[in-house]
Amino acid sequence: MAITVTKDTTDDPMIEADLVMQTIEKNRDRLRTTSGMIMSLSGMSISASLAIVLFLLKEHAATTATVALIVLAAISLFVAAFFAIEASFFRNDYAITTRSQFLSDLLRLLHREMRLVRWASVSTLIGLGFLALAVAVHAIELL
Repeated sequence: MAITVTKDTTDDPMIEADLVMQTIEKNRDRLRTTSGMIMSLSGMSISASLAIVLFLLKEHAATTATVALIVLAAISLFVAAFFAIEASFFRNDYAITTRSQFLSDLLRLLHREMRLVRWASVSTLIGLGFLALAVAVHAIELL
């Protein structure tokens, strides 16, 4: 949902800035919640990847293709966790000068966090895809 601050000259009553700020903060809360879920999923998947690799190496059943796919999955999941942490925890400081400037700064921050969460989501899906592909390749090699 893209929100822009404009100067309106119609007879309709203006939306109050407090309502816009509350909406932006609720959206940012949703993004932080989504980032937390992505971090949890990435962390569990990285642990599962490591467990699979260690099991395969212990049983001497690992092939280069399987291990490479699992390593690619782990790297992609690490990238997803990084983007999720970046979106959730790191904040920008901004000076409050006017109400419209404050809204613009909040919107800029919301768009930045949204972009990072999108990158984290895509990276998570890629990592899970690599992990599923590695399991499928290993299952085919066993046949």
